Amino acid sequence: LIDTLRADKLSFYNRPNANGRPKVHTPNLKAVAEEGTIFERFWVQGNESKASHASLFTGTYPVLHGVYTHKAKLKDQHLTLAEAFQKAGYVTGGFVSNGYISQKWNFTQGFAKKNFTNFIRENKANNARAVVNAATKFIDKNLDRPFYLYLGTSDPHVSYRAHKTLIGKYDKGAYAGRYKRSLSGQELGKIKSRKSPPSQRDRDRIEALYENEIEFNDHHFGRLVAHLKKQKIYDETLIIISADHGDEFWEHGSCGHGHSLHQELVSVPLV
Repeated sequence: LIDTLRADKLSFYNRPNANGRPKVHTPNLKAVAEEGTIFERFWVQGNESKASHASLFTGTYPVLHGVYTHKAKLKDQHLTLAEAFQKAGYVTGGFVSNGYISQKWNFTQGFAKKNFTNFIRENKANNARAVVNAATKFIDKNLDRPFYLYLGTSDPHVSYRAHKTLIGKYDKGAYAGRYKRSLSGQELGKIKSRKSPPSQRDRDRIEALYENEIEFNDHHFGRLVAHLKKQKIYDETLIIISADHGDEFWEHGSCGHGHSLHQELVSVPLV
């Protein structure tokens, strides 16, 4: 699950990128998608992390699981995907870079404590590189057993960071503004609360930062696939790729997520 990944940014979705920008370069996601089934019409059940994850984990709507306020926790009575696999004899593992998907909100049901890491809650490096590094170790330990592995990466979620080898693909002009290196969640919140949006140049930069994070994430997804092939279990592994919501970039006058039900927030990939 790639946090905050919109479907229209990906080349294997036929719809145009909403702001008319070129599609993001994601060769590793595309390669797996070409072997699988691409769901053109798929909408998540929330415009933020908790409600969407609760629905994805339990197969229920928010009206049933009730996880649509900040304090609401996933109830023990709801059977999660991890619990179902655990009951079927699978080893379960979860490596997550989303602070909400943690014990605090009871999202760890079905995962043994030794096999679950929330990188933010544990103050560890939390980009896709770190998540995939942990995942490959889990895979190597469980090659002789059936396993369910949940990976929650969040590179396209704020804070957006510029990667030297990637940002130039998405922001080709000179830029010396305040978002040259990154954009934090706090900064995005301030931008969102203003009556008028930032300059078009800053908006272009911010969206480019988001796009370069998607390609960064794709690179490390490719490492995961390569490791499955190296260990000769790729053809025995079912891979499901999705997201919990997207982000807006002023297509409808606002930015970020959690505030509307426009396609940019609720239409995400499912492969």
